[in-house]
Amino acid sequence: PSMGGTATSLFVGAPLVDPHGLAISSDDKTLFIADGAAGYDPTNAMGTNDLGGVYSMSTSGGTPTLVAGTAGHRPRGVDVAKEDSGDVVYFTGQTTSDGKATVFKMSASGGNVSTVFSGAPLTDVSGIAVSHSGVIYVANVSGASGSTSATIFQIQNGTVSEVVSGILVGNPAGISLSQDDRTLLVSGQDRVLGTSVVHRVNLETKAITQYNQGLENSPDSGGLHRARNADVFGWAGVTVGDRGTVFRVEFK
Repeated sequence: PSMGGTATSLFVGAPLVDPHGLAISSDDKTLFIADGAAGYDPTNAMGTNDLGGVYSMSTSGGTPTLVAGTAGHRPRGVDVAKEDSGDVVYFTGQTTSDGKATVFKMSASGGNVSTVFSGAPLTDVSGIAVSHSGVIYVANVSGASGSTSATIFQIQNGTVSEVVSGILVGNPAGISLSQDDRTLLVSGQDRVLGTSVVHRVNLETKAITQYNQGLENSPDSGGLHRARNADVFGWAGVTVGDRGTVFRVEFK
């Protein structure tokens, strides 16, 4: 429940291996899951060409189904944008041919996966958020694991531009937009204290402010998602004792 309560398992186990990104269709009926390691076979160390994929699953539960064309792209983040043609799924990952960091998109109802942007300056893209007008924001991270530094890029009409850089983020790097698309929230860490914060980026001025009320005892930050019709966000982190916790974040 959005106001708190008991978490219910919708699905556990294979084919999911390392799901990092989640997004929900505009009708609230379908969950899209970005899993960068799905398909891993511990008995076949060489069988890595088709690792990862975007899976769809009913929000009421059931077995996740691989979305055709996404195998091998090692998805990290995913978002769903409602467009005139219907829901469009955007996800970050890499090309199967040369491993370049890439932003992809596809129709939520199925069809071809197309490339939005691939290659430099993108090197390791994680979290993704898409505005109502189709502007894409991605977190490009550096570092192998744990807390990493990120640059937030904007992709518009095939052009990439830097929004802010040097933000310390968690793994995965969670980002989300406000309802009016004027503010970007980034899940991360305080560079001095190392504890969890939510970075608030004013997309007009590029000013960054940090908020940590209620997160002071969390050592790691993860996903961040906005409710469909309100500036209320779900934030995932790790609290003392390595316990996963979901927090409710609101603008005040």
